[in-house]
Amino acid sequence: MINPQRIVSVTDYGYRDLELQDYEKATQLLFSLVSSSKNDNKVLFRGVGYDFLVNRLFQEGDEPRDNEIANRLFYFGEKAQHFRNENIDKKWLKHISDIESKTANKIFDRLNNLKTSTNENVLAFVESNPSFFEFFLDKSNKQQFATMFENVGVEARDYFWAILHTAGNIGTRGQSISVSTSRCINQAMDFRDPNNKNRYVIYSVNRLDYPRRARLLKAISQYNVPIIRSYSSIYKAQKEETLKAGLFPHDIVALYCIHSKELIFNPHIFSELNRNRNIAKQPLDIDQSGFGERLTELTSYKSWFYTYDRIHYCEGYV
Repeated sequence: MINPQRIVSVTDYGYRDLELQDYEKATQLLFSLVSSSKNDNKVLFRGVGYDFLVNRLFQEGDEPRDNEIANRLFYFGEKAQHFRNENIDKKWLKHISDIESKTANKIFDRLNNLKTSTNENVLAFVESNPSFFEFFLDKSNKQQFATMFENVGVEARDYFWAILHTAGNIGTRGQSISVSTSRCINQAMDFRDPNNKNRYVIYSVNRLDYPRRARLLKAISQYNVPIIRSYSSIYKAQKEETLKAGLFPHDIVALYCIHSKELIFNPHIFSELNRNRNIAKQPLDIDQSGFGERLTELTSYKSWFYTYDRIHYCEGYV
């Protein structure tokens, strides 16, 4: 873990020093997240650079300070590259829940294409899962794969897309509906923009549902489509976890500023709405009235995502 020189939160106008009660809540929360990481939830870390966040959360020409970046992050969250794209007529992966045959076919082809990578980690992953990739080498299996998508649903698409996302540009071609996080903070601190003067690590919570994932893998297998049964990662040292769509502000615990060694806690953790709510167990309650209008006015995002049950996701457009 890190050893911050300053622990604070933010308001609309600047930093807020934590009172003793809030400080104790914050430190206890971090301890509980780390110590229970193998149980019902885990803390995930996402490393980002100054330009990366500013180009998403602000308009062109803005030069915000750390507290302003944190404030936007704790209200808007961070969204995948997909949501920065103009709303054009895409041929596949048209929206966040797209499971049409064109999308299934493209994912099938992209998985097949991993064998052509020149990256030794990707090739090692392909070679260590021969039965999985043999299925995608046979194009006669395309209809079977598309039928499985149609019947199992978008969670099946997300499972296979996560593999492509982890593979990097050869898998996603820079157009992704997912974001990468790590279970290791040291990896996150070095993950992106290592030469950027100002860098950050976003702390977020991922509440695991092992039974649901087991049911998903069983459903995919019932259509004789292969899965990778054991936990396997292309870049093992990165300890990567792929999240669909992005980071909800309701799940973000804090933003660590590597350059200043400041740990900025999500102010909603201490709000009256969340007095009896533990972010490790439940998403934070955040007033996001006027979200779409503010997104259009303040950020460079072209669309956003929302969900009522953390299973089915929808997309809204600016």
